[in-house]
Amino acid sequence: MEYGLITSVWSIEGVPLDESLRRAGVLGIPRVEVFGRGHGDPRHLTASQLRNCVDGLTAAGMEVAAYTALLPGNPGSADAAVQESNWAYFVRALDAADAFGTKKVLHMTGEKEPGGSRGDAWDRSVDFARRCCEEARARGIYLLVELEPSVASLVRDLESLEAYRRSVDASALKFNLDTGHLNVIRVGADELGTIVDHVLHVHLSDNRGTHDAHEDLGAGTTDLAAYVARIVASGVEERCRALGIGPAVASIELHYGLVPPFARRPADASAGRAWAYVQDVLRPRVEQLLARVGAMGEPPLQRHEERP
Repeated sequence: MEYGLITSVWSIEGVPLDESLRRAGVLGIPRVEVFGRGHGDPRHLTASQLRNCVDGLTAAGMEVAAYTALLPGNPGSADAAVQESNWAYFVRALDAADAFGTKKVLHMTGEKEPGGSRGDAWDRSVDFARRCCEEARARGIYLLVELEPSVASLVRDLESLEAYRRSVDASALKFNLDTGHLNVIRVGADELGTIVDHVLHVHLSDNRGTHDAHEDLGAGTTDLAAYVARIVASGVEERCRALGIGPAVASIELHYGLVPPFARRPADASAGRAWAYVQDVLRPRVEQLLARVGAMGEPPLQRHEERP
């Protein structure tokens, strides 16, 4: 498993994308995930800006591991104008992913609308995802969906994540697992079951199990090493190689969600601390767990009991 960082840590502070990529390079981070809002919004990135970013990445020996497409509206919406806006954004997001040379695009599943039917929102979201998968497949791109641990989310636990995959029924649809989200819904690494067989990407985030706080790595209660080791043991590196989409990457996610501005450390300091934690703490722990897996043959990481 390789490691990287989502550029959201700088985007929310108003740092331009090319400067954010440069700062990641200065910290020695070889792989980045471009955040599709703020500085990475595909609707506002010009061809010249994209070229400058790509040239900077190439010169620094860096690469884009994934692109996070954050739709402007709810894909479960009944409003045709919202869906048209979402589609226009999505096509531009695929254009940006193409320009950055990544074959992994994170995709939103959406929410139940206020006063509306969850089932109807689900159907609209699934229809939109099928359309997106057709466009992505034509470009050799995979869409990665994740569970969001909130009451309104259409995909909010492992069961609905698998149900969504089955409903969309498209080869281009795969999973991203966010460690912080799993911690909030109280699902341990040994409870992931066959979900991991469809995982191509990981978000490294930490919290104290109550909400998706995106705290400094190691500050919360998330068992980061156990999740990463379980996903590696499932063969994610081999899956990514077989699909020709580059290495399997776990991207650090900081300072997004419910972290108020006054509680945030400066972006550069937070990114540097997180990268040091990955290199000095997380990577060795994952390697130790995987070594134990090899010694035991059938490891605890792969045991799964059916959840009610």
